[in-house]
Amino acid sequence: MAPLLMWASILITVAALIYTTAFVQSLRKKFPQPFYLIPFGYIFDFIGTFLMYLIVDKITWNIHTFLGIPGFILMFVTTVLGITILIRIKRRLERKKWAIWFRWFEYSAWAIWMASYVLGVYRHLI
Repeated sequence: MAPLLMWASILITVAALIYTTAFVQSLRKKFPQPFYLIPFGYIFDFIGTFLMYLIVDKITWNIHTFLGIPGFILMFVTTVLGITILIRIKRRLERKKWAIWFRWFEYSAWAIWMASYVLGVYRHLI
């Protein structure tokens, strides 16, 4: 395995673990957790995706791409929303209202991103 591919794979897999950990914590507590204040998942995802692009040097349009681009954008929005809810919304009742909406959004973003991740792994390992 080429070193660039190895690092890209490691970074994207670490991003998947971080996204899943944040997602599970948020589901358990029914509210975004301080884990969102450190957007390492998104940073690792961005760097890993960029390294993959450098390897291929073009965008190949397939189901992995069509799920990956929206998944990447949705994870960024989820990170920003989680940080915003944690930092800016002070009143408990308003936080609860936002948390209900956030959980639905977070689940959708995580599911789309993970579908893209699994398809990418499956497509390139087989």
